[in-house]
Amino acid sequence: MSDGWSRALGVVVVAGGIALCSWLVFGQPHSWASGMWPVKLGIGLAGMGIIRGGVWLMFPDRGAERADAEHSDAGQPDERAAAPEDLRNAR
Repeated sequence: MSDGWSRALGVVVVAGGIALCSWLVFGQPHSWASGMWPVKLGIGLAGMGIIRGGVWLMFPDRGAERADAEHSDAGQPDERAAAPEDLRNAR
């Protein structure tokens, strides 16, 4: 899936998760006040999972691609690392 479609779908999923959690907090039936707490807990956790999934769609983990890029130039010196003699001459 392209990044644009993935991010658009992620926004929709996050909005749905927020709507579910908002309904649970502000609009659930009043008869759920006492004995339905396990169901409310499950719905709340599901809503948080839906939000987490939407965020993952918006910002997918690119860790494997970054790790491959780091290993490809492992033998090359880092330009930001200063040699010890450079540090002594800088004082």
